[in-house]
Amino acid sequence: MIGINSLRNDTLDECIEDYKVLIDDIVGLWDFQLYIMSITPLSKNESGIDNPAPDIIASFNEAIAEIAENKGAIYVDLYSQVVDDSGYIKDVYTKDGLHLSDAAYEVWANMIRPYIY
Repeated sequence: MIGINSLRNDTLDECIEDYKVLIDDIVGLWDFQLYIMSITPLSKNESGIDNPAPDIIASFNEAIAEIAENKGAIYVDLYSQVVDDSGYIKDVYTKDGLHLSDAAYEVWANMIRPYIY
């Protein structure tokens, strides 16, 4: 997954542009089906000075989905499965406010299973 660390250091627009360049580079290398995954939200306790706000994460995911569509990639939206109504990750889906829990990995595995088998 790419995104949270970039969003900590760069503007949303810079991150979107960097993501476009990355995907362009990948798409230009091989002929294959590309899968692009959303980034996941942070917990309320993890949000702060160095971390992106929920609306920034949501906006970045919207941009990622658009990039996926424009490149013919499949967008895997884990974000919508683990986010609460306030834009933060549901407690059950995180170990520490940033990293995913076993429950989140189970959701993720179930989402991508149809693409693998």
